[in-house]
Amino acid sequence: MNDDAISPGPRRATAEGEEALVRRLRERDREAFGVLVERHSGSLLRVAQNLVRDRMVAEEVVQETWLGALTGIDSFEARSSLRTWLIQIVLNKART
Repeated sequence: MNDDAISPGPRRATAEGEEALVRRLRERDREAFGVLVERHSGSLLRVAQNLVRDRMVAEEVVQETWLGALTGIDSFEARSSLRTWLIQIVLNKART
């Protein structure tokens, strides 16, 4: 039996609350990042497409949003939801 077979895997993370995922993301946990991407990318892409009207550009905006979120996660103060914070990043990236 290999180590992958006994790891908690994504099921544990998908049941986790946003606060725990943010904490894990601050610790640079890749699994937490993957869960957040799965949870939020669809809505971020819809927002981006409404702003830029070109799907390829919208996808780039979402990618840049995730990069911005990774570099800025330590400054996320949770005064709003993570989703709201991510949408604000999309808005800022789409404007540029």
